[in-house]
Amino acid sequence: MKLTLSYQPLELLPPFAYAAVFKIEVEDEVISAQLDIEYLGREHVSDDELKAEGFTKNDDFSWSGELDARWKQDLVYFENQDTQSEPDEHTYLHIHMNGVDKGFPKHSGEAEMRFQELMQAVLETSEIESPLEAEVLVGNIHYALQWSFQKRQVSINKLSSYNWEVGRDLMSILFNRDFESLKPSKKTTANTINPGDGFWYPIEETKSINSISRLVNQLTS
Repeated sequence: MKLTLSYQPLELLPPFAYAAVFKIEVEDEVISAQLDIEYLGREHVSDDELKAEGFTKNDDFSWSGELDARWKQDLVYFENQDTQSEPDEHTYLHIHMNGVDKGFPKHSGEAEMRFQELMQAVLETSEIESPLEAEVLVGNIHYALQWSFQKRQVSINKLSSYNWEVGRDLMSILFNRDFESLKPSKKTTANTINPGDGFWYPIEETKSINSISRLVNQLTS
């Protein structure tokens, strides 16, 4: 399998705007990949603004190497994706497969999520970023969580699981919330999450609390 994914989130403005090209070749269980990221429009952003955001004029990134073989199933997802001739208004994600332009995925939301996970796997493999971590109190039971995109692995209290789909669902429930609207606390209390900033935020929805318990049990059973 030879796959090229060209990606650009269309609603990001400089200095955050970027375009990425992911070239991937799968032979047996070996995934060889090259990722190139180009940041767009930074020539129009002042040095002071870039510095304030932790950027420079040139943070372009290029990497080549091997990805964990467990990512193969996500690459097969792109191979089997229903496509259309035009991108949606929010995301440009073009699929070129085995020498053929397949076009743009109809289910762009899930396709974009999978692309970003693959990109995160590269950033961890290249040691640009660390695994995603969080702490959660469900009732008074404490869970230390880590998502290693490099290994496509989830850890709960240092117990590892390769059930990435369940770990992905857990990650979505925990992080898809408006933290800015919640009142943070330095103290740990029941049914709260520390997303990595040192503060604890309430998880107020009973449905979310029950889902977290169910997914944690699936990952640790």
